[in-house]
Amino acid sequence: MLEEWEVMQSFQEAKKKNKPVILSYFSHDHRDMVAETNYAIDIIKRQSRKSGIPFMWCDAKDAVKLTKG
Repeated sequence: MLEEWEVMQSFQEAKKKNKPVILSYFSHDHRDMVAETNYAIDIIKRQSRKSGIPFMWCDAKDAVKLTKG
């Protein structure tokens, strides 16, 4: 389960370095993950607002391109 401190740390790192940071979230379970996914989305949005750092959703390939460019 994604923890709020992990998300906060990612936004703090992006702000400190003034560079994009990859935050990857994955689960391999075969259960209904709607509630858990909505919880993760809420954390990400909240920490984005608190830090003033925007975020974007993308796949792994695009994330690497954005951070290595």
